[in-house]
Parts: sequence; C-alpha cells; structure tokens
Amino acid sequence: MLFTVIYPHKIKICILGMLLIAISACGGGGGGSDSGTSSGGGGGSVDTTSPTVGAAISFSGISDTTITASWGAATDAVTTQANLQYRLVYAAASTAIDTIGKVDAAGGGVTVAKDYTAGLITQDITGLTALTTYYFSVVVRDQAGNKTLYAPQSQATAATGTVASPVFTPTPATYGNIPAYPNWQTSTATSGAVMCFTTNGTTPVCNGSKSGCTTGTLYASVQVVNTTTTFKALACKLGYTDSSVTSGVYTIDTTAPTIVSTTPADGATAVATNTMIAVTFSKAMDPTTIIALNSGTSCLSGSPTLLFSTDINFGTCIPMTSATPTTGDNKTFTMTPSATLATGTTYYTRVLTSVKDPVQNALAAQYSSATGFTTDLAPAITIQSI
Repeated sequence: MLFTVIYPHKIKICILGMLLIAISACGGGGGGSDSGTSSGGGGGSVDTTSPTVGAAISFSGISDTTITASWGAATDAVTTQANLQYRLVYAAASTAIDTIGKVDAAGGGVTVAKDYTAGLITQDITGLTALTTYYFSVVVRDQAGNKTLYAPQSQATAATGTVASPVFTPTPATYGNIPAYPNWQTSTATSGAVMCFTTNGTTPVCNGSKSGCTTGTLYASVQVVNTTTTFKALACKLGYTDSSVTSGVYTIDTTAPTIVSTTPADGATAVATNTMIAVTFSKAMDPTTIIALNSGTSCLSGSPTLLFSTDINFGTCIPMTSATPTTGDNKTFTMTPSATLATGTTYYTRVLTSVKDPVQNALAAQYSSATGFTTDLAPAITIQSI
C-alpha cells in the first residue's frame, strides 16, 4: 500500500514496518471478507454431486424364467446409503438402457423391474423366457435428485428343466466386523434341490444321485465370514439339469483409516490467507461422516467431525463455507474457510474418531495438528513523502 504526501521541502520519509492498528482499521488482517459475498455462515450449499456407483450388476438365481440381479451399494457425499434410491430396468438390447434418460423414460421394449426404491441392491425378475438374453441397467438417485448409471450387464435364462442357480445373502461386497462379521447364506428357488459350495477356488460338483457333493461341501447352515473369501455354489436335483455356478467375493476389511496428510502441512509457514483446508485419509471414507463446522464458532455446533481453529485446545472453531467438504475420491476432503484467515496467525486442524469408512471402521485415533500452520505476515507499508 502506498501513500504519497507532498511537502515544500521535498523531504522523503520511508517507514517500513507493521502498522497493525492501521491495517485493522482498514478491515485487513483477519476475518475481513465482505459478509455479503461470503458463501459461509449458517447457509447451506446446493448438492450437485452425483452418487458414486458400487460394484457392477451381477446375477444369480438363474432358471428358465427367473433371474436375480444384484449390485453394490452406491455412496454419496450427502445422502446416506440407506436413503439412496435405485431403479432397475431390463430390455432386449443394451442400447435401449445405456443412459440415465433412457432408463427413466422406459420407452418401447424397456421393462421397469423395480422403480426408485431406497436401499435396493438386489431384485428378483420373474416371468422371463427360457434361453433368452436380457440386458439390465440400474440408476441410483440421491435426495437432491442427482443420478448415476450403473453400466448395463447381460444374462441369459436357462433351458427349461434347469435348476435355479443359488442366490447369496448378503450380496457379495466389502464388509467389516461392525456390528458383526457377515453370515453367508445361499438358497435356490427350485424346491427339493441340494446345493454344493466351495471356498478354495475350485468349482463345486454334485454327485450322480444329486444328493451330495463330489467336490465341495453340502450346504446345510449359514457360514460366518471372518476373512476375505470367494464362495462358489451349485444347485442340483435328480431329473433336472444342474444350475450354473454362482460365484461371489466377500472382502473383509477391519483396517482403521488414518490421516495421511493435511493441507497446508503441519508446520508450514507463510501460508496465503485465502488458502483452502484439506485432509487426506489412508483409504476411501464414508463421506456422510465427514462434516465441517458451518455456523457460529462453537466446535460442537452441528456435530462436525473436521475442526479448524486458532486455539490448540479447540475451545472455539472457525466455520467453513459448507458443512460438506468436497471430494473427488472419498479420500481427500477439501473445505474453504468462510472468511479470509488472519495474517501472521497459527491455525490447527483436528479430525475426530467419529469419521468412518464405508464399513464403519472408525479413525484409529483422533488427529490434531502438532504445531499447526502459520499464515503470511502482512505486507510492509511504505509512507513516502516528497
């Protein structure tokens, strides 16, 4: 900033230094952004981010007239998994259902197997024709109306007289041990059929009388899955053609997430006062558990899980422009302070153990900046007199 004053004697005086009182009076230094243009405070932001799809559509329960379609649960930055809605359609060609618009329109030749339903990740489709290939597609919708398409997948029905292939419950996916390890179960729609299964990668085989297994174990009760396991199962009945083999991987994840880095880094200096704040985790997180303070200065307001403060003890906190940090991969979450940071000030970041990954593994330990980062000093002011 330059001030020029003209005197008759043309005496030049330069004063270099920190005129903090003058800066404060002019609205600089800290929290000096125009509240009329701030997107923070107590206001919420508009959710325009589409959900991220889960595992691709897969099939089981295949008979001459039925197919069971399943897919992995999607995730969303705002809407919880339980509240995400799914629409399942099928057609004779993938080109009839390969866009969100086509799935929603359900034009000629497209059948809606299940309209938008919260938490839907598996559905039986009945009344099909034997030895016919069908294409299936799913659209997931969050509570703000943002949508994402699962890529169409195809499956043919079996010949008449074929045993319906086994259906796995729960759907193959990644699970943790909270509240407990998953219990694997399998069933077939063909009455009187037996099922053989394996967990060692081999293909199950029924015996000649269709009463037991030559390869694998005869299914009789639920199996507790406490380690990553691939299940393969086959259904058989005397006088029928054996079913196709159903296969699914159950990944068990009990690893607690950790903090990989923060931006600005702990110990950084001369940080710009308009910097954004970012936290990177060691693995993908459940974005609905990543919550920033968005109103007031109480660190408890709105139950935030990411805190930002000039107080190393976090007695008060600094609000962000949105309670929902932005993310492109569910690992790095970025937030913007609702006002320009103060110059020459140290700031600290804290992440609570209530942040979790998609299978509810919580942060291993609360993270708090050891030294914080420090913003740049105010620029020198020159007063020149000529």
